[in-house]
Amino acid sequence: MRIIVTDIGMIWNHENPFLEKYKDSVMVVCLEGKKVTDKYECFVSPYESIGLESDSYGTEGRKYQALESVGDKLNRHMWHHDDIVLLADGNPESLYPFYVLKDRNEHNRLHLCVISPFKFETKKKVQAHRLLLDDLSALNSIFYMDSNTIFNSLPDQAKFPDLINKTVEELGSMLPRLLVGINDMEREQCFFDLKTMSYIPACEGYGAIDENAPIEEISEINFDSRPLYATLGLLVGSPSYPEDSDDAREAIERNPVRVDGKRICNLLREKRIQLAEANGIIFDSAECPSIGACAGTCPKCDEELRYLQQEIEKIPEEKRVYPKFDVLEEV
Repeated sequence: MRIIVTDIGMIWNHENPFLEKYKDSVMVVCLEGKKVTDKYECFVSPYESIGLESDSYGTEGRKYQALESVGDKLNRHMWHHDDIVLLADGNPESLYPFYVLKDRNEHNRLHLCVISPFKFETKKKVQAHRLLLDDLSALNSIFYMDSNTIFNSLPDQAKFPDLINKTVEELGSMLPRLLVGINDMEREQCFFDLKTMSYIPACEGYGAIDENAPIEEISEINFDSRPLYATLGLLVGSPSYPEDSDDAREAIERNPVRVDGKRICNLLREKRIQLAEANGIIFDSAECPSIGACAGTCPKCDEELRYLQQEIEKIPEEKRVYPKFDVLEEV
């Protein structure tokens, strides 16, 4: 397992004390163009600062372009058939390693753990952060947390350092749980459910969430030896590659997890309820208890949709009522 942070992340950076116990697995991507620590392995970007000139966020920014220029080299540093855990926060620049690696990665499993920008951040920063998370299809898992849940838990007299320290503490205490979940994860894409504090396969969604299951205490982390499939060019494992089969097609066509998945899920459920009410169809739909990122749809959603389709077909076509639903306006 390899853990990736940047030198300029607000929460996850080379000074975060919770990373020290994993120091042999940590790599710091130095976006400022210089090595920042001897404690961890560093990958130094060729970025060069130009006076007091401010940089743009996102793929148009100079820091991103500098890292992109050595993206192939960064990808080679990830080795093969390993779990790559990218820790990012509300600073869009902390997402640059993920964005550079996501289309280059072939043999590793990518996992992103990220929180949203705080609500007082500039619109420019929030938009850049959102755009960098627009496509999560390359990930094997996503942990996404709304940072404002931490912000709102602080007393009114709290100051900015209090917020940062609280966020570092809360995420740091969760890190062992995330790493153990990633290490035990199967190949399907998963999202971290903040209610059950566990990773849920996106393909199962609602059906895999057990609200009554006890939350396991994570006191020790033991990683298996899965990472090194190849040594000195000798293949000693048997990684699986896509084949022309139903399973391969299902994997390719799956709905990837998205950070706004819960909102999409609620929206689609609301529209199904409206459709049933407009046509006098008896329809019972329980809200998904999941908290966090998800695919926005799951087998339970598909089952409800199939039921409504069957019931709609029993109604004469001229009497069917379809409430207005403009996807672009809603999303």
